[in-house]
Amino acid sequence: MKKNKNIISGTKSTNLKLSLVMSTYVNDNSVWLKDALQSIAIQTKLPDEIVIVCDGPISIDSENIIREFVEKKIRPTIVLKLPYNLGRGAARNRGVEAASHELIGIMDSDDIMKPDRIKDQSIILMGNKEVDLVCALVEEFEGDPSNIVSIKYCAEYNEQIVKDLKFSCCISNPTIIFRKYAWTECGGFPNFREANEDYLFFLRLSSYGKKFYCVQKPLLMVRISEGQKQRRRGFVPFMDDVRFRIKTVQEGHQNILQAIFVLLLIAVRRFAPAFIGDYMQKTWRRVRSNNIKK
Repeated sequence: MKKNKNIISGTKSTNLKLSLVMSTYVNDNSVWLKDALQSIAIQTKLPDEIVIVCDGPISIDSENIIREFVEKKIRPTIVLKLPYNLGRGAARNRGVEAASHELIGIMDSDDIMKPDRIKDQSIILMGNKEVDLVCALVEEFEGDPSNIVSIKYCAEYNEQIVKDLKFSCCISNPTIIFRKYAWTECGGFPNFREANEDYLFFLRLSSYGKKFYCVQKPLLMVRISEGQKQRRRGFVPFMDDVRFRIKTVQEGHQNILQAIFVLLLIAVRRFAPAFIGDYMQKTWRRVRSNNIKK
């Protein structure tokens, strides 16, 4: 793949400020929420502002953890308490709307950021005006954070990322930092289906000509579990996939033959025995990793 020499390391820096947006809801694990907030506190470059969206009423434990975090005054923090659960896309939109700064970082309430995440990603946006969104690789772990089971890869440069997005969501949403005006121009996070609102957001950004870049090292750790894998199998998630692909064709992000091809591959993963689905995913990631490293 031809590399874009205009992407630099970020040595030419402008003084842009960053708001970090996190949403949480009642079913989130309060211990994991505490870990996520702690990973914000130890960043080598702290966000200039933190926006925590409580997507409907949350548990007392989570309320206490958020209150203790705010009291530490690590950074100016806005806590938005929504009266009822809106879903991830709508909750994130509320957080971005409330954010004060030009750069917006997203984080989930059950993930753990590496200490250099904000520094390494924001420096790319500050030094490269043509880049609108920066993501990063992801380490997936089960149980203890030291138990890394896989890495989710993404191509480095915009041209290949755009090609890959036609077939799968190669960008990990909890790693993204983007320019607020890009979010505004494409209408924010869609409230289409909770499972795919981030994917549709990336496709819409691409259709508006926005440019992506991926830092080629893991800057976020994401929890996975057998229960999570099981929820991604079967008829219900597959019908979500069908509705999503119909939407992508309607909006012109891919043609109908591409959508059918992807759905056939997805059907195998959704309905085949778990070990086959796991093998397909591992094989796909190995192929992607090899292609990226060429």
